[in-house]
Amino acid sequence: MPFGTYRIQEAVLGDFHNVSRTVAREVLWRLMDRRLIEKDRKSHWIVGQMTARDLRDTLEMRRLLEPQALLHVFATLSRDRIEALATRVQTAITGFPTCGPAEIDAIEQAMFGTMYDGLRNSRMLGSIHRNQISLLVPRLFRHHFPMIDDLPSLQDYAQILHHLRMGAVNVAQVLLRNHLVRVEPLTLARLRVLSLLPPPHKVAYLTAVHPEEIDV
Repeated sequence: MPFGTYRIQEAVLGDFHNVSRTVAREVLWRLMDRRLIEKDRKSHWIVGQMTARDLRDTLEMRRLLEPQALLHVFATLSRDRIEALATRVQTAITGFPTCGPAEIDAIEQAMFGTMYDGLRNSRMLGSIHRNQISLLVPRLFRHHFPMIDDLPSLQDYAQILHHLRMGAVNVAQVLLRNHLVRVEPLTLARLRVLSLLPPPHKVAYLTAVHPEEIDV
């Protein structure tokens, strides 16, 4: 989370979702396997504050994985699907910023989520999903502040989709990699701003802690 470090109360988590503690624990173990949370030496479940290094590392992984994944799935992408997404992106560009944050969220899910659904390499797909936490920062930012800096990304998406429509997947790969390079400083700047905001309304199973209180 960009807003601080929290301890997850396992029993309260189960009560909140009306499931057994066993189910809650299984979910937490799976989140830990994905390196989204961790355990300290006292066996407390901890979700740490997102750091600049987290973002740099995940964006580096995205630059390595996603262009290659795009090449692998290109043959499975229907022309109608690419055309529909391209039209949606162009509509958002034309109407920006009245398209609203929810529409940009949906476009990014289509660009970086469902776009790779046809990937046969399940390990690569799992790694892609785990390293897309960088998308959380712009998503939170555009829901807290007026949308100003999202237009260039939409224009990048339009260019990527244009070349996919033309069958120029190698050009689309380069454009995707360039986009991920370009957004890194902006994402880091947005993270710094988000870290200064008061934390949002939190659920009962999360307890704010200072990092120095964690026994690691």
